[in-house]
Formats: sequence, structure tokens, C-alpha cells
Amino acid sequence: MRDVERLASSGRRSKQLPALVFPSALTLIDEGRCWYRGVEVGRAAADHRFEEVAEWLWRGRWPDEVRWPIDARTLDEVLAAQAALGPHLSARSVPGHRRGGGGARLPSPRHVA
Repeated sequence: MRDVERLASSGRRSKQLPALVFPSALTLIDEGRCWYRGVEVGRAAADHRFEEVAEWLWRGRWPDEVRWPIDARTLDEVLAAQAALGPHLSARSVPGHRRGGGGARLPSPRHVA
């Protein structure tokens, strides 16, 4: 904080700004890369669904299963949007996709609220 105060009180800008460090148990940003809870962000996104990452960030442990409520109308809209994307859809972005699961699967209607 002293570095910020020193720069602010100097009244001038410098191209040689000091490194600002904000200690965090959740996030590390170093040399242009970002980690959450010790896992590189790209690796978390590649290996887990959005809902799994959100639960992990919130609770501090990887969930065995994640079920977020969704109503039938919203599910229909999601499925229509996925169909419109066609072959451009990444399997990891499909609800129900599990790493190493051999492909994407859409949510079962029994999980719909």
C-alpha cells in the first residue's frame, strides 16, 4: 500500500511502476499466468465443467456431483442454442460432460425442476 500512496503523492506518472502484491489464499497471478487454489486456470477449465469449478472455488474441494436447478423452459432454450452451434460446440461446455467420459451427454429430463 505504501507504493501506491508514494506514487499518488508524487503527482507524476512513471513507466517503472513497482510491483503490487496482494496476498491471497485463492488466487496467484505470476508471469502472466493465473492459478486458483493452486490449479492453473486453463487446466481447471479444460478438465472440469463450469459448475464444478464454481463449486470448487466456493467450497474449496472438488465436488463428486453438481446439480444446479434448471426449469424445463430454460433447458429447452439451452438445447436449442447448442443445436444451433452444431459442430462448433466444444464437448466440455455441454452440461453433463465429464473429463474422460468419452464425449458429451445432455442433461436427463429427470434432473429438470
